[in-house]
Amino acid sequence: MCMGYIDDKIEKIANYFGLTTYDIMRKDISRNVSTARNYIYYVLRNDCGLTNRQVSEKMQRDCRSIRRRNATTKYLIDNFKDANKIYTDIKMI
Repeated sequence: MCMGYIDDKIEKIANYFGLTTYDIMRKDISRNVSTARNYIYYVLRNDCGLTNRQVSEKMQRDCRSIRRRNATTKYLIDNFKDANKIYTDIKMI
C-alpha cells in the first residue's frame, strides 16, 4: 500500500475530529485526540490492510498498545451506534 495514501487517510481522519496530523502524532492523551487516534489505528489495520506492527511503526507507538486499542475500538463499533456511525462516516472520506 502506498504510504502517500496512508498519510492522506490519517490526515482526513484527524480532520474529521478537528485535529491535525501533528496533534495525532504527539503524546497528547486528551479524549478527543485519543479517540481519533484509535479510529486511525483501526482503519489502518482493518481497511488499509496494514499489520499491527506496521501501524505501530507508522504511528510511533508500541505494537501491544495498537492491538489493545484495536480490540477496544472493534468492541465499540460492534456494540454502540454512535461509534458505528463515526466509523461509517470515516470510511466514506
